[in-house]
Amino acid sequence: MCGLALSHPWTFADIMLETAEVELHVWDSSIDRVRAFVDGHPGAVVHEDFDSLLRVRPDGAMVCTESSLHHTYAIACLEAAVPTFIDKCMVVSRSALAELVDAEERTRTPVFSSSILRYSPDFAAQAKRTHALPRHERLLAQATVYHSIEGYLKPGNEWQDIPEIGGGTLVNMGVHGLELLLLNAGPGVKRVFAAADRRYFTASQSEDVAVIQAQYADGMIGTVRVVGSTILHGYQMEVVSRAGLDSVFIPNDQSRDLLEQYGYRGCVQNFLGMVEGASTSASFADAVHICSVLLAARDSVRTGSWAEVP
Repeated sequence: MCGLALSHPWTFADIMLETAEVELHVWDSSIDRVRAFVDGHPGAVVHEDFDSLLRVRPDGAMVCTESSLHHTYAIACLEAAVPTFIDKCMVVSRSALAELVDAEERTRTPVFSSSILRYSPDFAAQAKRTHALPRHERLLAQATVYHSIEGYLKPGNEWQDIPEIGGGTLVNMGVHGLELLLLNAGPGVKRVFAAADRRYFTASQSEDVAVIQAQYADGMIGTVRVVGSTILHGYQMEVVSRAGLDSVFIPNDQSRDLLEQYGYRGCVQNFLGMVEGASTSASFADAVHICSVLLAARDSVRTGSWAEVP
């Protein structure tokens, strides 16, 4: 575990310890976060610095630092030939994206980055239905993220609300919706128009509502809505086809395992499979495209115009 900046590494660690024989090694720049992690995972081996962690030559690494630092630690892992998972959002700047792409091309070390939602059985089943349709019969696609940013305005978590560090709401939460959009419509977004505002949490350093319109090369239109100021928590994907509407919302059954519904378990299994040499179901190219779209959306918010996606 390289970094404990979010809650995700706690959950990832719990699942790995439940389902596989693993020895956890952990490093974070905050001793308080390390202590909290070890309290819940007393068997974890603590490293005083990142270099010490890397010297043990781990079989795999999960990079869960502040987003603006992801590329720094991920590149070091790739150069050490350590298969690496990078938490969302993979990067929050074009320079970081370029450095990471270069490192992946040079090292060819397995690496992936993804929203956990890609591994939700509900959304995976919907995507299978979508891809059974001819492309020209997929008319519109819309993903909505309902996730309050209230926790990101508190000390210790506020980095997620700062665009230069955590991407801000548009990027940090928009990545979930864009992952669902690509899961159903594929990559190939050519330009975006985005708008954002502070509707309720006016102290936000980014925004608490945002909309991204994504236009594909073949003309298909996709939408990502991010609602960060509601008490409703969940994720929705709607696909409008010639045959009608296919709408999925999670969580949809509180009696089911929420870690399974959200995709945490599938994400961890994909990581462990990669460590063992299996290919990942989330391609690095898709992660690069998602970041490119999100960074273009941030440009669009700033300029008020359509932005091209490289």
